[in-house]
Amino acid sequence: MTEACFELYRGYPEDAGDTLKKMIEKGQLSFIAPGADGTYRLFPGIYSCHIFGEGIYDTLKVFCVREAREGIGLEKEFGQLALPVKKRDDGYAGYQPAVVPIGAPEYFKRTQHDEMLCIWPDEVLKQYGAAEVPEDHQFITQEEMEQRLGSATERCSYLHTYTIGKTKAYGFAFPMVIFTKEEIDVRMPWEEVLQRLGTGEKLNLWYQAQIHGNEPASCGGALEIIDYFSREKQVEELLDHCNLVVFPRTNPEGAYLYRRMAYVPVNLNRDHLAADAYETQLLHRGFSLLLPEVVLDCHECKFYLAETTDGNGYVMRGGEVFTTPASSLNIAEKLREKSYALCGRVFEEMRDAGWDINHFGVSENNTLGRVFYGLHQSLSFLIETRGIGGGRFGYERRTRAQKEIVLSYIKNILADSSAIKEAVRMARADMTHRERMVLHHGASGDICLPYHGVKRQYRFDGSLYKEEPEYLQLHDLPLRERAYAEGYIIPAEMEQITEILDKVRGIGVMPAWLEPGTCMDVQQ
Repeated sequence: MTEACFELYRGYPEDAGDTLKKMIEKGQLSFIAPGADGTYRLFPGIYSCHIFGEGIYDTLKVFCVREAREGIGLEKEFGQLALPVKKRDDGYAGYQPAVVPIGAPEYFKRTQHDEMLCIWPDEVLKQYGAAEVPEDHQFITQEEMEQRLGSATERCSYLHTYTIGKTKAYGFAFPMVIFTKEEIDVRMPWEEVLQRLGTGEKLNLWYQAQIHGNEPASCGGALEIIDYFSREKQVEELLDHCNLVVFPRTNPEGAYLYRRMAYVPVNLNRDHLAADAYETQLLHRGFSLLLPEVVLDCHECKFYLAETTDGNGYVMRGGEVFTTPASSLNIAEKLREKSYALCGRVFEEMRDAGWDINHFGVSENNTLGRVFYGLHQSLSFLIETRGIGGGRFGYERRTRAQKEIVLSYIKNILADSSAIKEAVRMARADMTHRERMVLHHGASGDICLPYHGVKRQYRFDGSLYKEEPEYLQLHDLPLRERAYAEGYIIPAEMEQITEILDKVRGIGVMPAWLEPGTCMDVQQ
């Protein structure tokens, strides 16, 4: 059995993205040596215990001491956090942080958040329903996901599961789940199914999760949604108004490696313009065939991020679930207004249900999923729970938050489905908003979302430090723009011509070959 090691430091880190060495260099942590008997005498303050060892999840546990104590033994106090890593006969298993799994690429690297878990004091964890110590930090495997999808498919005649591709390194199935009342021949290729749904009368809802492999609760929430609609009568009402297409895990190999990137070092959520990764190309192929009216893009954000004011430490970003609509000026104004109203209703429902909900900032970076999908004149929403770097702490509540906010979105989408579909149809037919593409946005400070979040911050002892309404400023100024391109001319002799043509075909654009000697006016 592996023996765990324990070290004690006075202080706490501000950013779990720093290494332990960096935290010490910044002066945030100061090593404390034990007494002659191996125990510690501690005075009131904030401390961090480092738990590590071969085969143990590397963990930094922050804790509070409220009154002077003597004879403190670290193993006795924190031994329950010395959790053994999941292993196989030939090495470390996948789907877990802190270790390099079997079959990882030679250039394997992950962010520091997942190399050493950084855990809040118990008093803070209780505020987020995350105080219970898990048995381990391994998450849903590919096999477990496929078993759950198979069981759901057997339960529900309206549910159809497809494999739209196999990943390049490990050969994992890339699953897609469709809920629909349309008659579908099971022998029909998945592309034909999506194209048929895309040309139908009903609204299409696209729901994707875990595009970053280290954001497991988004996948857990998607599987909960699939289970829910495969069992409940609500699926009847849902499918009277729309078709639901779910991608529970859009980065299967990144999930195995438990890292943000895919197997190849590509951040899939920054790959929507380049489409370098095979997984991105699969998503784009499906999206271009379906062209959904609404997109839900589910993620997780940093579990631990602190700030220091006047010598005291606080949770930097309050909230346990976050959501923001795509707000790029390249999206038709009426669609933006409709998405703001819909998101505002979700805020109200989640807050009434007891969830600590807030905004997740605003971005018009066209490479990001929620922005890229919005550029197709869809209502597009980002959803986040607090999880990166926290292992399985609070995992059940994070998963439930993902499920509940998606259900709230679906409820409000159904209530307005006809109007949403018509608004999207008109936006796609209207070319006036496409005269200029905004490349760089700015904020005047005059326009905010018409609803507010709540910025709620806790001290390290769990007491409330700050609670105030938070309004999100929208980027309403086009700082740099250009004319929309109606087409591109590519030299046929380019070395990458085959790759380029595959990418454009994947998004539904069919290239045409020009005859030698063709003349036309073009702009650079």
